[in-house]
Amino acid sequence: MPNYNQYGISSIGEKNGGATDSINNEKTGLICDRNEINDVCSSIENLLKDKKYIKYGEATKINSRNFHWKKIIEKYKKLL
Repeated sequence: MPNYNQYGISSIGEKNGGATDSINNEKTGLICDRNEINDVCSSIENLLKDKKYIKYGEATKINSRNFHWKKIIEKYKKLL
């Protein structure tokens, strides 16, 4: 799956799973409970309100730079 964050596309992710590793809630996107329809709907409304998706998209584009393999490998080297 492509990393859309590098293109400045903010997202809404599930609170239980890997989305919390790449989405900083209310900074680069939104985290919600997919089993609660009201939570999903309010997250969509929140993302669209005042065009927050643009603000979050800019932040997620910057944040995605931390997830390039060169940086990740260097972190693993330090741990080992």
